Amino acid sequence: MPNLWVRIKKESGTSKDELHDSAVGTTNAAPYFWLHYGSPSAVSVANPAAVWNANYAGVWHFAETNNTLADSTAGAHPAANVGSVVAAGIFGNARDFRGSDYMDVAPAAFAAISNAVTVSLWVYGADSQPANTVCFYGSSAVGRELNAHITWSDANVYWDALGNFDRLSKAANPNLYKGGWNHWTFTKDARTGVMAIYVNGELWHSGTGKTLPCNPITAFRIGSDGWCSYLGRMDEIRVETVAQSAAWIRFQYQAMRDQVLVYGASGFVGVFFIEGQAGP
Repeated sequence: MPNLWVRIKKESGTSKDELHDSAVGTTNAAPYFWLHYGSPSAVSVANPAAVWNANYAGVWHFAETNNTLADSTAGAHPAANVGSVVAAGIFGNARDFRGSDYMDVAPAAFAAISNAVTVSLWVYGADSQPANTVCFYGSSAVGRELNAHITWSDANVYWDALGNFDRLSKAANPNLYKGGWNHWTFTKDARTGVMAIYVNGELWHSGTGKTLPCNPITAFRIGSDGWCSYLGRMDEIRVETVAQSAAWIRFQYQAMRDQVLVYGASGFVGVFFIEGQAGP
């Protein structure tokens, strides 16, 4: 689900569906903003390239109910589903992986990944966890390039990235991987040597000296590595070709939880995080 900002200097109107923008005026321009919702005749003007910039290798919302899960970026690399079923998600639909299910994505989606990467997703692990599970797996001609276990049977979370491969791992409390939705973000920047794991917008673990660059990815699978598979639900998977900052990751998480207020009369004056709201 993309984040949307609309800046209007001043609004006025005489009915609920009319907004007059003083910045637009009434001469040589339409004076109203029209909101269409729940209308089958409304024409889509979606522009994925404008929503998801070139840093995004792929964004999968899992909104569909068939076996082709659309990539919302301009690259348009769908995930081909094998077995996973529709389930209630953090945003509409999610996918439930039951131990042998997976999705394949064409490796062309990840061609721009070289020295840096960010992978984020929502997970709701099955009650049977901890177990040997795989959330996503990308490989090259020489082996593993991208991999996350949330969790392994030892209740550790593992993040493997680039160059076959640098690793981070840490024991996780059960509430972080099952019993509710949690947002996990994994980053690596081979130029700085920093790898990190974030949970629900906050830094959870990090390491340095992780300088192996990416080998070209030749296969990418969601929910399995061909041997082990995920147990539970996943939603909103995003892969980026940059290592996002802690501030960016926190902002993205808070925006998805409707906990961000951006205020400014002419441009951004302040960004406020609304604390204390119910989260996953």
